[in-house]
Amino acid sequence: MRQLLFRKVPIYAFLFAVLFLIRLDGEFHSARSVQHADPAAPLIGVRAGKLWGFINQAGSWVVEPQFEEVGRFHEGLAGAKPPKKPWGFIDASGKWAVEPAFNVVAIFSEGLAAVIPPGNVKIGFIDKTGAMIIPATFRAADNFSEGLAGVLPGRRDWGYIDKTGNVVIKEGFLAAGPFKSGIARVDRGLGKHGRIIDKTGQEAFQKAFDEIGEVSEGLAAAKAKDGNWGFIDRTGEWIVEPRFEHVLPFQDGVAGAMQAARVGFIDRTGQWVVKPQFGVRNIGVFSDGLAPAKADKLWGFIDRSGQWAIAAQFREVGKFRNGLAAAQRDKLWGFIDKAGKWAIEPRFDDADLGAPAPWTWR
Repeated sequence: MRQLLFRKVPIYAFLFAVLFLIRLDGEFHSARSVQHADPAAPLIGVRAGKLWGFINQAGSWVVEPQFEEVGRFHEGLAGAKPPKKPWGFIDASGKWAVEPAFNVVAIFSEGLAAVIPPGNVKIGFIDKTGAMIIPATFRAADNFSEGLAGVLPGRRDWGYIDKTGNVVIKEGFLAAGPFKSGIARVDRGLGKHGRIIDKTGQEAFQKAFDEIGEVSEGLAAAKAKDGNWGFIDRTGEWIVEPRFEHVLPFQDGVAGAMQAARVGFIDRTGQWVVKPQFGVRNIGVFSDGLAPAKADKLWGFIDRSGQWAIAAQFREVGKFRNGLAAAQRDKLWGFIDKAGKWAIEPRFDDADLGAPAPWTWR
């Protein structure tokens, strides 16, 4: 298991180590590790032998294993890479919606997907027909969110473009996060480690914090002068007073928080929902009301009271989505329901764990 989330999955090592590539959720990862699952698409990526395909919630093959790597379905399409061929996009029947022709692909978001075309090392955006809508001129790019995408045209300064490729907020940031509810977290450098801007590029407030984290569920983690962390709203007012050593963004209504080097979960009032009791490598984040937790080298799930909903019994687990979570018994993967019973018996060599790129502790 990765720290606080889930195990590492295959990456585009040869590209991502060399290039400024598609920046998704603040990290550089493969399509499988960064793409959020589409709740409306119940297909699940699994590997049989060396090849990936997709099964349904009943465990039946919908797309037979035939791909070297796959992404997750989002807006009806999933990235897929046949052996020794480039990436393209398939639909839920496994047919090519966008023929394989790209070095790297991201998810479709608001109708566009970031890609690196053949013979290129820069990023552009295509539509669902595969047409290049925004030319490949960026060294790094984020997904579109609320009509805007963070892009890095040069070596240093990020800005934001709209879906026609026009610059809406000019370059000038060392980092540029996604817009959520009309605001985004950026880094201006020069000691300004995290600022909140609106869609005009103006700072949402002038109050100074030592550091500000990503916006999630309407709140952003913020560091006070004494070094403690809490959460602020879009006006810069403290909603959760700074009294924690470190925090994670809110997810599923709660946020991970650290006190005395132990991790628990707080609600939006700052009250402990789950008392701090877990080591940093022994707990995941909540999804569908349950969070992975580790005891005696095995993983199970706790509920929001901190009680074991599913006893620790698995070598590894993913997060719950659509009522199922990937779980490993011996060396094989299957899927359990919220009662901890096998909904799909373990028979796969690998499985999509349903985990987005890991949040960073603040």
